[in-house]
Amino acid sequence: MFFQISRHPDNSFPNHCHWGDLVVNHDNGWTLQDNILYKGTVSSGLLKIDSLKDFEKEKGTFCILEYKDNGVYVETGEKQKFPIFVDDDNLLVTNIWRDQESFQGKVFVANKIKKIPYIQPSYKNLNLSDDQIIDAVDNLIEQTILNFKTDKPFQLFVSGGVDTIILAAYLLKNKLPYELIPGEHTEMDYFLCHNRSKLKNYWAYAGGSHHWKEQRIVISGAHGDENLLRNPVSAYLILKHNNENLKSVCEQNLNLYHSKYFLQKKHLNLFDTLKDLEFDSDEKLKDWLLKGNTVDYQHWHLGNTIFFTPFDNLELFNLMLNLSYDKARNQLLDASISKELIRRNYPSLLKYVSQSKNERNFENLAKVYDGLEHLGD
Repeated sequence: MFFQISRHPDNSFPNHCHWGDLVVNHDNGWTLQDNILYKGTVSSGLLKIDSLKDFEKEKGTFCILEYKDNGVYVETGEKQKFPIFVDDDNLLVTNIWRDQESFQGKVFVANKIKKIPYIQPSYKNLNLSDDQIIDAVDNLIEQTILNFKTDKPFQLFVSGGVDTIILAAYLLKNKLPYELIPGEHTEMDYFLCHNRSKLKNYWAYAGGSHHWKEQRIVISGAHGDENLLRNPVSAYLILKHNNENLKSVCEQNLNLYHSKYFLQKKHLNLFDTLKDLEFDSDEKLKDWLLKGNTVDYQHWHLGNTIFFTPFDNLELFNLMLNLSYDKARNQLLDASISKELIRRNYPSLLKYVSQSKNERNFENLAKVYDGLEHLGD
């Protein structure tokens, strides 16, 4: 879902839409309908525009470019899923990598660029018990998957991490069609040949990303660390706020799912940058964490490969932030609630979860990828 709006065609893109004095350069997979160019997913499945309704509060990973008022409006829905770079001097708006600060909000491009920042969300105290929260999280993820309608089987790459195993549990429980991706799959095309080096500046594309020239829908565990309360920043700050030292806790409990991951040098350096952050209430800490997740850009649609990310939902994160400290602590350190979701929905999949995050995480899947057994066995 890559685009560039400028005055001139850019030959690093395979497609060019001319609107007035502007050109929209874009990758494959977009639909042109009258004066609207669009691509992506909404909560019900692939985005299809039958009428010009307001998409401002629509959930999903999509972009709508509309030519109106002698300019181009950029609409990305409730949560912007990619950075937008704005170059006022050269009248250029794009989400392909540029070495500058990105903007979060609506954009209108005409003879000049108008930027309208998004209203930031705030943490909400839901006054729910831990059991009620886990039930709500379970139901929200399942309904998100069930509500997404497609006539194609989901493509699923199981890594041994809890997030992809959770997705497998819901697919198997509900007997939804899927195809197991047998390995990392990237088909080169015009856009990738011209822009692969730029994409690697986004951390989620740095190691490559699944890509087919023909349409595929990949169900992805992206944002699971962040919105299911398992990422290093949340862990460090929540434990610190409760007078615990994450490094010491992990060193004393190396068998926990996240311990070795959090003790990696890159995370210890990250914690050092956070050490002076202080919050005078739980609510202010949680509000800060929630706002941080609004600018968590991971992977979005690439060409005709569509990524469906059920965990990319700030409502999930707000639920998780309502947990008691003890429950949140166990999730942050050992993915206890993530494992519980697997146990509730398809318990036999627990044997595939790696012992430690990102460490020999495929070893429990050897028989699956070697064709000796199926996930549902």
